[in-house]
Amino acid sequence: MGIRHNIAKFLLKPELKGRQPLIPRWLTGKAIWKDWSTENAITNGLKASVWVYRCADKKARAAASVPWNVEEWDGSEWQPIENHPIEMLLSKANPHMTGNRLSQIMTMHLNLGGNAVWHKVLVNGMPVELWPLPPDKISPIPSRTDWVAQYKYTVDGYENKIPAEEIIHFQFTDPANPYWGLAPLKAASRQVDTDSEAIAWNKVALQNRAVADGVFTFKGVMNDEQWRAAREQVREQHQGSDNARAPWVLGSDASWQQMSLSPAEMDFLNSRKFSREEICAAFGVPTLLVGGDAASTYANYEQARKAFWEDEVVPFLDEIREALNLALIPHWDPESVRPDVKPNLRIVYDVSNVPALQENFDDKVKTANTLWRMGVPFNDINQRLELGFEDVEGGDKPRQTGGLFQASNKPKGKKALSDEQKTMYWKSFDRDRRRWEKEVEKLVHKRFTEESIDIITAYEKQGRQEALATIKEQENEWMSLFDGFYTAIIEYFGQEQGERLEKSTAPQSRKFRFDPFGEGVRAFIGRFAGKKITNILETTRQRITRQIDEGMAAGETVDVISRRLRDTYELMSVNRSMTISRTETGAAANFGHREGAMQAEEQFGLEIEKEWLSSRDDRVRDGTESDADHDIIDGERVAINERYSNGLMYPGDPSGPAEEVINCRCNEIHHVLNE
Repeated sequence: MGIRHNIAKFLLKPELKGRQPLIPRWLTGKAIWKDWSTENAITNGLKASVWVYRCADKKARAAASVPWNVEEWDGSEWQPIENHPIEMLLSKANPHMTGNRLSQIMTMHLNLGGNAVWHKVLVNGMPVELWPLPPDKISPIPSRTDWVAQYKYTVDGYENKIPAEEIIHFQFTDPANPYWGLAPLKAASRQVDTDSEAIAWNKVALQNRAVADGVFTFKGVMNDEQWRAAREQVREQHQGSDNARAPWVLGSDASWQQMSLSPAEMDFLNSRKFSREEICAAFGVPTLLVGGDAASTYANYEQARKAFWEDEVVPFLDEIREALNLALIPHWDPESVRPDVKPNLRIVYDVSNVPALQENFDDKVKTANTLWRMGVPFNDINQRLELGFEDVEGGDKPRQTGGLFQASNKPKGKKALSDEQKTMYWKSFDRDRRRWEKEVEKLVHKRFTEESIDIITAYEKQGRQEALATIKEQENEWMSLFDGFYTAIIEYFGQEQGERLEKSTAPQSRKFRFDPFGEGVRAFIGRFAGKKITNILETTRQRITRQIDEGMAAGETVDVISRRLRDTYELMSVNRSMTISRTETGAAANFGHREGAMQAEEQFGLEIEKEWLSSRDDRVRDGTESDADHDIIDGERVAINERYSNGLMYPGDPSGPAEEVINCRCNEIHHVLNE
């Protein structure tokens, strides 16, 4: 991306001794010749090809959705300036145009023509309005002293010379012409023409055409009456909207001779698909985002959207930012044009609210959480990861935690368990948990199968709306399933842990009895079962909606869309059954384990402390983070009613964030302090 560079005036002055002029004498004072027309690109590209329109529109809307801000250097860091005149100008370009509209036009001009030109309306040397100019009517005039001194603006045959100081010229780099940009569409022009020709051919193929598929020839000579009779018969049989593609009649004793290829023989659809991919490649837009690859998954779509922003939109915004800084900042910070002076102001864009890039921030938060638990000071984390938070008091000191960075965490009760004992304890718990996982997985898979029958039947009989309504009606069935296996798992692990703690205390006159219908158990099921079921059904609704809508958009029949739905359920029921069973079994088992300790504490008057126990094997959490994340707090001990340093009340706590819970296989040990 280029723009008239003010620094060039210091490099090109002819009076500088020993420096040869960088611009040939014959080039100065002449408007740059251009070999590409933005107007033609709009007419024969944007308005003629759906793929060009979708790509250009996608990039324009994405770039225009990002707000621009102004920051000031305070001597140590950049600070935002609210409502700076530049910010106001970029949000309201002129009395008739918003900044969003101006940005869309600029992005369209760049991608279609390689250049975008804004006119700065100056009052007392300060920009007060910005107006887009048609690039085809603008030509830069090179200068031996100022790189570009003027821009020639031609309207209705009249030429105007606009000083370079009043122009902002955005351009994509053309190595052969530093004054005028190269359009991405130019590189794809042949593919656009091919796609347009394919559409035109297909249209003609469905109508009576000027070119016949073939001819009837006759061996004998025909008189006028015979020729007219044969011609009329052929017309009746082969012409009209019901008998398209009229053949020719040339003689007697007719025989047929093929003259043209059918649309199928020309492989119309594959040809258009290839053109689409070429056009999307030129614009840098994944085909998924313009309506291609209908069989792709939602996850693939999200990855494509993220890649589009990271690989195309953000770099584009970087170049626009540099151009805006060169063109606008000197009006408020004149010294910034000097190469030896650091600007006091800068224009920046804000992508913090772009959904496709939110995952990047989420990744930063996960990393920050890990570093925080390791003992890295918060303010250091905030600065290194650029989280954007204000420094906090005391944030320069490391935090003492359990596990790796724990300074002292000696148990109050009996001697701590050895690593071998902890491993045996964890494996015993994990063995029982995996046995329950298999049973729950079977039940969940069966529920998905039954649900798929209901949904597909509803779609086949009454259509899309009824199918989606039927998904909502599955809530009671899922609730019965969750209530059943939650209660059974909690009771099993609760009773087991209560009996274990009973044996570690002095002899009791009564045995431990776990209450699966106690207030704590019912509260757990009531709080989390409904939330989990809502998430499950919403995920199903999104996937089923996507499949139905894609099928309908492709013109598929009800039977074909039904097969789509069956395939979707077969694929997702296997993976989701495994994930749901592992996550929910782990949550219920760990809750039951803890609830058993709580009930034992109450029944026997115990004082209990809990210790985090991370997994004791080399496996990782499928599809999420490694269990190594939880190795950091392995061995951390807190009171039974306190939370661990990662915010969880116990491993698998459903109230915690997904990255801390899904597929986690950690456990906890309960220590009796008053035995």
